[in-house]
Amino acid sequence: MENATKALLIAAGVLIGIIILSMLLLGYNQISNYYQQESDNLSLKQIVELNKKFTNYDGKTIRGNEMLSVINSVVDYNTWVTQNANEGYEEIQLNISFEMSKTDSRWTSFHIEESSSYDYLFPNNSPITNTNMKKISTRKNDLLTKFSNLSQTGFVSSNVVSENTLQLLSSNVHTIRDWLTRSTQITNDMSQSQKERYDENNVKAAKIIDKILQTKFTDNTAEETQRNMLAQKSKIEKIEQIAAEYYELTQFKRTYFLCEGEETDKSGVLIASNGKVKAMNFKIVLNNDQGHTIKFN
Repeated sequence: MENATKALLIAAGVLIGIIILSMLLLGYNQISNYYQQESDNLSLKQIVELNKKFTNYDGKTIRGNEMLSVINSVVDYNTWVTQNANEGYEEIQLNISFEMSKTDSRWTSFHIEESSSYDYLFPNNSPITNTNMKKISTRKNDLLTKFSNLSQTGFVSSNVVSENTLQLLSSNVHTIRDWLTRSTQITNDMSQSQKERYDENNVKAAKIIDKILQTKFTDNTAEETQRNMLAQKSKIEKIEQIAAEYYELTQFKRTYFLCEGEETDKSGVLIASNGKVKAMNFKIVLNNDQGHTIKFN
């Protein structure tokens, strides 16, 4: 009788334990579902707010740095739409036209040269659409990766790999490019004055590169300086390419864009039948929001 009682007590204890464990698991799942739903609602809330923000651009002129922010937002927005197809949203079609830049003589190009050797975001001022939008949003980090790869070869120190250095290289890209052009032009029939000017420009380029990248091209004589640079010409070519591609980005940031339809009386933000943004159209303009002509370089 005593053993039977003990057995019943043990069985009851096990049953109570199972019930308690089940309740704990149920409670955990409910809490997890609650926080997951809260997280989803937060993402949806952000998307709703972003949708409203996009409509506010209609008819407005914004600068290129804000245009980059719009591009990044549309990339994030479209990624969310793809991952949450059941929410009833559709990807936004973004179009940024550079047509005016092809016809207005006041326009200063984004590029130091139109060449296939550069991986430009918009070669020959081709429009920005959804097909190249993501590439634009990652451009800065992609260039920093290229720059970092050069540091791994020992050409530059890793501590100079930064966006600030990219900005400095961009500001001096024409000097670097001029040196690369001159490096193939020296001839034996140069006059003394031509040779002196040639050496002066080479030393100038070497000092600029040394200051930015902490290299040691500058030497005791102009000839030794030129020899040092020629020995690393292939690396300098890569630096110039990175600088030219970042230059394109800096010029883009300084430009102004008007959110407007193909016709001046058409809306630049197109709304779908469900009230959500389905397309945004921008075009480059030479005048800022005060009506002043933009000066680039």
